[in-house]
Amino acid sequence: MEKENNVKGWKYKFGMFFLILMIISPGVALLIPMLGFSDTITLSLQGFFFIGGPEVFMIVGIALAGKEALTTIKNGAKKIIGMPPGEYAAGEQQYRLGLTFIFIGMVIPFVMSYLPVLINNGFFVEQDLWINLSGDILFVLGVFIAGEQFTSKLKSLFTWDRWEV
Repeated sequence: MEKENNVKGWKYKFGMFFLILMIISPGVALLIPMLGFSDTITLSLQGFFFIGGPEVFMIVGIALAGKEALTTIKNGAKKIIGMPPGEYAAGEQQYRLGLTFIFIGMVIPFVMSYLPVLINNGFFVEQDLWINLSGDILFVLGVFIAGEQFTSKLKSLFTWDRWEV
C-alpha cells in the first residue's frame, strides 16, 4: 500500500510538471531563438511549443496527475484573481463556453498550418505567431472555464474499465 502512495505521488508531481509546462510553453517558445540553434531546429521547437505543445502537455498532465492537480492549479489561479478556492460545478453556459474555447483553440493551429499554402501574404500569414498564441491561450482558458466536468470526462478517456458481457 505504501508503494502505491509513492507511485501516486510521483505521477502527481510528473503530471503537475506537464500542466505547468502547458501554461508556460508559449513563453518558452519566445526564448528558443536565444539558444543559438539552427533556423530549422529553432522554428521546429517554436512550432511545437506554440502550436501543439500546450494541448499535448495538458492531456498528459491530466492523465498522470488527475483532477487533484488541476484543482490545485485552479485554486491558485482563483486566489490570484481574488476568488475563493474550491470546486464549483460549471453551469451549462459556462461549460459550453469552455468547450467553445477549447474547440477554437484546437482549430486555429490546424487552419493556420494550411493557410500559408493557400495565401502567400496578408494579415493571417504575417500575424500567424500571435494568432496561434491566442489559440493556445483560448485552449488553456477553455479547460479552466469548462470546470471539473470536462476534466473528469477527459480523464475517463485514459481510464480502462472492464466491461461485463
